Amino acid sequence: MLQRGIVAECVFFNKDGREIRDFRKSWRMACKYAGLAEEIEIGKNEKGKPIMKIIPLRIPLDFRRTAVRNLVRTGIHERLAMQMTGHKTRSVFERYNVTKGADLKDAANEVKSVLTNPTGINSFMIAPKVSSPTNSDLPLNRSYRPKNTKAVMGSDR
Repeated sequence: MLQRGIVAECVFFNKDGREIRDFRKSWRMACKYAGLAEEIEIGKNEKGKPIMKIIPLRIPLDFRRTAVRNLVRTGIHERLAMQMTGHKTRSVFERYNVTKGADLKDAANEVKSVLTNPTGINSFMIAPKVSSPTNSDLPLNRSYRPKNTKAVMGSDR
């Protein structure tokens, strides 16, 4: 459009750059051309030609839900997925991140395949040899105690 000298100031626009004022008709036609709509006859005009009504089988938010699910399924961190889809709160993001029984079964199978080596023994049961603490988030001094916890018997007395 820039090559033709047309600059659109809105997200949804016609071929000539004019703003689409009513998105519903454009959405119905897009769904029709994509094969995501039903057409039903609601009557006939004066010449006997059928008058068809286009009923979209999808709404725009269906595609947002699909995007969220695809991002999460591919392993993108949920916080990053929230930023990409424009969700500001976790609760709204979770409305779009719908899981089904098949998703849970797939997740369980994936965990099983990771935890079981070819001999059938759970490889995580054997503790690795570690020379230094593996979690650098924890302080190394022994006097550390999380806030709002009671003292353990024998310590701090």
